[in-house]
Amino acid sequence: MNNQISKTQSLLDIWNSDTGVEDTDGSIQFPDRIKLRKQLQDLILDNIEYGCGGELFEEYRSNFKWDASYTLIVHWEVEYPEDPDERMYKGIYETFELPLQELKVYLDGDKEPPDRTSDMTEEDEAGEGVFTGSCTMLVGVGVNNLRPRWWDNLPTL
Repeated sequence: MNNQISKTQSLLDIWNSDTGVEDTDGSIQFPDRIKLRKQLQDLILDNIEYGCGGELFEEYRSNFKWDASYTLIVHWEVEYPEDPDERMYKGIYETFELPLQELKVYLDGDKEPPDRTSDMTEEDEAGEGVFTGSCTMLVGVGVNNLRPRWWDNLPTL
């Protein structure tokens, strides 16, 4: 299966036809299901960032359930003036696991990320860099336990 889902084959068909392959340690891996999960992560990210999902995202919603986690990744830029003529910029990254609604508040600009500079002096932990005041926010999405909706109705043993 490529990264794009065929228009002639439904997501459930792909799920059901993935019989798995044995890994070197004897465990069974399901490569097409892994690709479905990764594609869904991308669709959720597009939906969060751009408000779009399309028919494919709706097909996932209609046929599958999943557990999702959302991460706000904040990058603070730090300037290292080792040589005044050639300044280097590095970053300090911090991640925050957040509920989807709170994540959207940050992305909409209604709330600023925690001020990393208030916890530190003018210099970073290494004592060499100075915060520039530049802050970038990124989003991370994790999809776990992707399963067809009918899966939850199976009897337990």
